[in-house]
Amino acid sequence: MTGYDSPVLCKGCGQQIIWATTVGKKRPIPLDHPQVSDVKELEDHRGLFVFVDLNMTRVRTATPMDVAWGDAPLFRTHFVTCPKAALFKGEPE
Repeated sequence: MTGYDSPVLCKGCGQQIIWATTVGKKRPIPLDHPQVSDVKELEDHRGLFVFVDLNMTRVRTATPMDVAWGDAPLFRTHFVTCPKAALFKGEPE
């Protein structure tokens, strides 16, 4: 796991990503880096996550309230945006 302060490049498409751990199932998940800049302009709210700890290593799925209020930085899972995501599901880094 790398966390917010240590972005790496996706092996499939070369975009900057960060690795976090999901709160519920404690699974590694790649997130696009940097965060979503303007949530209001997004047509698709799938795959949005919010960090739950000050170390910025654990995330939970963003709720409609997170999206509507826009108080917390939101990050999109790279599985939604990577053109080669199918090659890497379940394989961190």
